Amino acid sequence: MKEMMIITSYLSGNGGIEKVIQEMMKIYPASDYHFTILSLTGGDGVKKVDENFFCHTGSEYWLKSISGVNSYRLPFGSKIKLLNVFFHIIYSFFLMVKINPHAIICTGPSMPKYLKAFKRLLKKKYIIYMWPHFSLNSGFGEFSNMKYADYILSISKGICKQCSQLGIDKEKIIYFPNPFENKKNDIVKSLSKTDNEDNKERVVTFNYIGRILLYGQKNLHELLDCIPTLEGNFKVNLIGDGSNEDVENLKKFVDRFNLNEKVSLHRGWFDDPWSILSENDNNFLVLTSKFEGLPTVLGEALSRGIPCISSNCETGPEDFIVNSVNGYLYPVGKKESLLGILQSIIKNNISFDPIHINESIDFLYTDEYLKRVNDLKEG
Repeated sequence: MKEMMIITSYLSGNGGIEKVIQEMMKIYPASDYHFTILSLTGGDGVKKVDENFFCHTGSEYWLKSISGVNSYRLPFGSKIKLLNVFFHIIYSFFLMVKINPHAIICTGPSMPKYLKAFKRLLKKKYIIYMWPHFSLNSGFGEFSNMKYADYILSISKGICKQCSQLGIDKEKIIYFPNPFENKKNDIVKSLSKTDNEDNKERVVTFNYIGRILLYGQKNLHELLDCIPTLEGNFKVNLIGDGSNEDVENLKKFVDRFNLNEKVSLHRGWFDDPWSILSENDNNFLVLTSKFEGLPTVLGEALSRGIPCISSNCETGPEDFIVNSVNGYLYPVGKKESLLGILQSIIKNNISFDPIHINESIDFLYTDEYLKRVNDLKEG
């Protein structure tokens, strides 16, 4: 049995990368590879040793929830960046020597550089796959170091283009979108319980699921700014968690514009945030991000038959959404475009066929993912 390592860094435990790895472990044929996952950051708690040094305490529950794999995490860290990088490199090196992997999949853009150095030093033949989950223009690392990888697993078409623009050989770039569980059976069951005539009068509900981040990547203020001027029968669900500052500013905004009957905040990280959505509502998912990689929440929504409204940021949303087929795209930062879409949906009571929504992303479901995985084996 061949050994495969996945090395991650700077994960919160609640993000898209963690969910993708969990799903990947469920569907990957156990007989082909034995997996080891190394998380270079994280833990349920942090114990401060001094001003610049700390130890992770507790366990990373997202790793512990994966059965049949070995998982490790770096048990300490530093606020001094260079020292932290040193810890990452040394810990990875010794674990890699112990595991002796056939292939390594890494998520940090600097990792391929030192993994290739290890490869030469130890005279190994392992394959290095770089697996970026953010736009290469996000500023989250030095993405030029990806050139040291043998292959780039590009989770979106936008990232494929960006890799080419970096000068990476096209033969090294593999379009490798993340897997999603097909929820078609759940949709059919739900539809069998619902009276279509009643559906025509359902409340339009716009749902945001993710980090409560008003500015920066998630750019949630763009949705909030639209709400006071919207007219008609609608409501907004905000599901997720964020800093106390962002959450308090969100609450102040809701109070200032007297939106308590329109806006509901469900603070926290939920195992099944979709259960918060009412089947009696005409549900839409809204994503306002300035940048993404391949936003998991869009695939999860569409697989459930929920149409999506998303900013057309450089990578990700266009892999999912076709205008008027399964949702709507609007230009990043163009609040007036978003407002127009939201108001049109409310005014015209626009709805979509959930089965057609589900079928619109057939190429992203797990059976297609397994085909992509099998192609990797041959490579």
